[in-house]
Amino acid sequence: MTARSPHSGHRRPQNRTPLTAAVAAGVLGLAIAAQAALATGTEGAAGAHALAAPRAAGEERLTATRRITGVFDGELTRFTAATPARKGRKAGGRDPLFELADGAVLKNVILGAPASDGVHCLGSCTLENVYWEDVGEDAAAFLGESPDAAYVVSGGGAAGAADTVFRFDGAGTLTVRNFEAVGFGELVRSCGDCAKRFRRHVVLKDVTATAPGGDLAGIDAGLATPPG
Repeated sequence: MTARSPHSGHRRPQNRTPLTAAVAAGVLGLAIAAQAALATGTEGAAGAHALAAPRAAGEERLTATRRITGVFDGELTRFTAATPARKGRKAGGRDPLFELADGAVLKNVILGAPASDGVHCLGSCTLENVYWEDVGEDAAAFLGESPDAAYVVSGGGAAGAADTVFRFDGAGTLTVRNFEAVGFGELVRSCGDCAKRFRRHVVLKDVTATAPGGDLAGIDAGLATPPG
């Protein structure tokens, strides 16, 4: 797997969506351990690739953001938002279903549709076996400002991200391992034109990404120079 600029002249091969890693030197450090595989996926009834998510053990509709400190085990409950979500880069304005305080753990949760703006991590956090059946704006956003912040996504998967699965606007290191992405614009997107600029590191390990898909990791072009 090689890194390229998101504006390079690389030509995509026909009949196959390439999964690439776009890196702005000095700002977004990227390591891909093992292999991020381009999978054929499982065909659904309509011919679309399906996410291998577990069956929900229960249902809960959230009318407001649930704020988590410590460990929250959803025991495979499916959570949805009470209001419809908009999709795409310009959707904006939606609150997350879950907001995690620094050090919080969210595990064994299924986010159904609508999932609003998914999960926000305000500092270091762990997302363990979290599944997004149909990504709204983003699956999760990582927003901590400490250079020592560690965000870990372990297991789980996401489907139907019209734009971004993981939005990395904060500082620190994001590790995504043993994760499945099915149909997405970008797996990880780092903010390059935010008011606050941070050094960020992304580690992808044993990620299965199923086409159609775009970049595995990218950065907004608005950041021309790395932060000091």
